[in-house]
Amino acid sequence: MSTSPQIQRNSSIELLRIILMVLIISFHFIGDAYGLANMTTYNYSDDTLLSKLVAHGSGILAVPCFILLTGYYGLNFKVKKFINILLQCFTYSFILYWILAYFNPNFSIKIATYQFFCFQPGWWFIWCYIILYLLSPVINKLLNFPPPLFLLITFTIIYIQVGFWIRTQTALTLFYILSMYVLGMGAKQYIHWNTKKLLATLILSGLCFYGMILFSYYYDKPSIMRFVCSYYNPFVTAMCIAIVMLTMKIKFTSSIINWLSNGCLAAYLLHYEHQSGLYQYLLHFFEGYARFPYHKFIIYAFLIYFGAIVIEKIRSKFMSGLLFKTSAYVETQINRYSRVETR
Repeated sequence: MSTSPQIQRNSSIELLRIILMVLIISFHFIGDAYGLANMTTYNYSDDTLLSKLVAHGSGILAVPCFILLTGYYGLNFKVKKFINILLQCFTYSFILYWILAYFNPNFSIKIATYQFFCFQPGWWFIWCYIILYLLSPVINKLLNFPPPLFLLITFTIIYIQVGFWIRTQTALTLFYILSMYVLGMGAKQYIHWNTKKLLATLILSGLCFYGMILFSYYYDKPSIMRFVCSYYNPFVTAMCIAIVMLTMKIKFTSSIINWLSNGCLAAYLLHYEHQSGLYQYLLHFFEGYARFPYHKFIIYAFLIYFGAIVIEKIRSKFMSGLLFKTSAYVETQINRYSRVETR
């Protein structure tokens, strides 16, 4: 991201990022606290079941919106940013595991070794993002196609995604990240709709999306939720594109929101860190509410997010020197190699 003082970040986008991360946090905890992903029949004695399904389903919108935003703005590879991402992953995997080892009765050298390489069960997104970030210079050049060919690629991606959705294929893959990145680029180039059209798209796709949840609930069909809570769900894609494009139309600047949005990656990594027992510890706060007070879930999710920001600021302060020296060394080697190649 450019650090030029002439370029101001649109705080509406940064606020959307914060909201999306809170949705991701609540999505994970709601699903695991109430076992929504593994239901074979609904317990209708639970009068908060429908609100749980709606809240959990809404969380599926967060990741597609994040990737669409990435595609809309495009990735600009920077050595320093890339190394900073790796340092965050290493800190919240390996170092955190050792810090919390005293409180973890299941401590294992074998798992500690896995942690060194950041093998986290729930971190599929960050590793796909890292690969996308590495490949972004090549991808951006390859996708510099004439409009007709780009449109053909876009419709092919949608066609494949719908096919995967029907077959209930997992979307926790690099293909999904790449495909949504391309759709984000396409949305920027070709979707220049006014607010009314975007709102109509959001409402119609939302009615289809939440209608599926209602059908699943009233006809006792938990299996339908596999289609609802699928990243390949075309109604999810349509809703997310509309949300992103509508947010683009709202422009304001807030240094506080911009500062808070810098904690998104840390919040994702920290809240979903399984091996040290941190995720299980946080989950206990959510499991204590059988009747599902959604406002408390949101408050807890925000508190986790703010806690992650504090931890990330401390981490970045301690590792600023390492980040500066490492990135400077790598950039020097790259420049030296480039000069040799041009001779």
